[in-house]
Amino acid sequence: MDIILVHLGQPIPTYLLTCIQQIRKYSKDRIVLVLSELPMFHFVPNDNIAIISKDFLDETDNYKKFKETNHFSKKEYMGLSLWKCACERFFIIEMVMKYLGIEKALHIENDNLVYGKPHEIFLELYCGDSVGLSNISDQYLSAGIMYIGSTEALCEINNKLNGIMVMEESVLNKKYTKIMMNEMRMLKIINDENPGLIKLLPIFPSKESNYVYDCASWGQYVGGAFGHEGEPFSTDTHFIGKEINQGRYDVKWETKDNYKKPYVFDTVTEMMYPLYNLHIHSKNLERWVS
Repeated sequence: MDIILVHLGQPIPTYLLTCIQQIRKYSKDRIVLVLSELPMFHFVPNDNIAIISKDFLDETDNYKKFKETNHFSKKEYMGLSLWKCACERFFIIEMVMKYLGIEKALHIENDNLVYGKPHEIFLELYCGDSVGLSNISDQYLSAGIMYIGSTEALCEINNKLNGIMVMEESVLNKKYTKIMMNEMRMLKIINDENPGLIKLLPIFPSKESNYVYDCASWGQYVGGAFGHEGEPFSTDTHFIGKEINQGRYDVKWETKDNYKKPYVFDTVTEMMYPLYNLHIHSKNLERWVS
């Protein structure tokens, strides 16, 4: 299964390379890396990595509509390109999947570390043709790890994103309350309004899955968060953070086959469950590599 990474802007951060190196410890699947301001298509056959310029891809109708919106120019985004790029990557992923003829894929945000090979059978059976995301809170969904079961589902999500972004601010506030309408908030709205389009990956131990998936909160607890670098961070506003703060779960590390890996520890059953990934918001990925 193809693993898609996207970085929009310059320079390329060092933690992106750490992310790729960690993927390679566990998977030989092709890595598709989409970058901006790259003049041409590159392919490295020895490591099965395709590097593609965003500008080399054929623009979809969804992407053309996205570029016409001024949603991320609003003052609440403070001129930060972060929010625009976080949303734009969904359209870029749709374009690169169509360009390369990819039917199913796993997208990983660049500040993630993975600790195993993707469980393709589970993802295909669990998500079907839907898009797999993870639940942060009652207001936000995360695409830190995103399984794309079909380009059609991703295309529909992008269509829904555009539909939200073209709304007048007064309409948005009245319909959805006045919360920053970043991509995480919009994905939550899309999930609520379109049952079946999105499937929520298990963020807690589950009989259905060999892995626990990290939306953001497990990685924040381990590696800190923005403004809390170097110290464990958990908040009751996150589903995972609330369980951690109440003492139900912890994260423990074990070394297996010479690789250091994180596990969710259930303090009630004293069982350990492997985490597929950690979403390291502090960007200090090197500290937590296997």
